[in-house]
Amino acid sequence: MEVSKMYSRHNRSRPDATKASRGFTLLELLIALVIGSVVIAVVGGLFLANTNTFKTVDDNSRLQENGRFALQTLERAVHQAGFAPVDVLQLVKNQKDAFPATLGGIPGATVIAGRDAVGPNNSDTLTVAFLEDSIGQMLDCGGISRTNPLATSLASITYPVESKFYVDVANAGASAGFSLWCDVTINNALKGHYELITGVESFQVLYGVNSRITSLTGVGSSTSSVEADFYTSANNLSGIQFRAIRGLQVALVLRGAERSTLDLARTTNTLNLFGSQADRVTPLYDGLVNADAGAVYTIQTADKLRAFQVITSNIDLRNGAT
Repeated sequence: MEVSKMYSRHNRSRPDATKASRGFTLLELLIALVIGSVVIAVVGGLFLANTNTFKTVDDNSRLQENGRFALQTLERAVHQAGFAPVDVLQLVKNQKDAFPATLGGIPGATVIAGRDAVGPNNSDTLTVAFLEDSIGQMLDCGGISRTNPLATSLASITYPVESKFYVDVANAGASAGFSLWCDVTINNALKGHYELITGVESFQVLYGVNSRITSLTGVGSSTSSVEADFYTSANNLSGIQFRAIRGLQVALVLRGAERSTLDLARTTNTLNLFGSQADRVTPLYDGLVNADAGAVYTIQTADKLRAFQVITSNIDLRNGAT
C-alpha cells in the first residue's frame, strides 16, 4: 500500500514529463524555419547592401582620384605649352620661331594642336610642346625633367618636347578596356610612352580661340593675347588657326569596375560631356555648328552595372605663340 502511494505521488509530481519527451511538433518546426529564414534573409540583405555600398564608394573614389591625376597632368602640360627659356627668346625674333611649323602632323601649328574623333568612342588627341631649359624645371607628361644647356646661337636651340595625349587599349589588354596614354617625342624620336590612367572611355577637347585673331573662315590680323571667347572642335580649326588658341575645355569619361547591382541613381544613359545646348551661351560651344563628335557619350547595355563619371576642366594657355 505504501509503495503504491509513493509511486502515485511521484507520477503526480511530473505531470509534463510525457509531453516534454515528445519534442517539437511539425508546425512548431515549420514556424521556427520560417522565422530563421526571415532573419537570415534580412541579415544577408544588409550584408549585400553594405558590401555593394562599400564597392560603390570605393569605385567612385578611385574614379575621382584617377580623374584628378589625369587633369593635373593635362593642366601642367597645357600650362607649359609654348614655354621658351629667356636665352632662347633673346635669339629669336618671335616666340613662334622657336617652335616647329608643324605640330602633331598639323601644318601651321606651333605650340598646341589636336585632332577630333580619331580614337575609341570618338576620342580626340591633344599635342602640346615646350622648350627645355637649363635647370630642368619643365616636366614631360610622364613627370620626367627635360633639360638643355643655355642656348648661345640659333643652332643650339633644341627641338621642342612634344607630349601627345590620346586614348588607346589598356596595357593589360582589350578586356581591361581603354586607358589615357601620353607619348613624348623629341625631334621625331619617341622618348616616353606612358599609360596615365586606366578605365578611360573617352577623351574630348574643345579649343577656346580669340575671335580677334581667328574665325572659322580664316585668320585675322590681330595678335592681341586675350582670353578665349569662342570654343570649337579641332575639326573646325586648321593650320595657323591653332595659333589663336587661348584655352581648352577637356573632358574625360571614366568607367568603373563592374557592379553587382544596377546603379539606380543613374536616370539616363546619355552623358553630355560639355553640357547641353541649353546650358551654354553664345558664342561658346553650342552643340551644333561647333559640335564635337564625342561630346555626347552613351553608356552601353553591357556596361549598365558599372559606375561612370565625367571629369571636366577649363585650362588657360599661358604661353600662346601667335
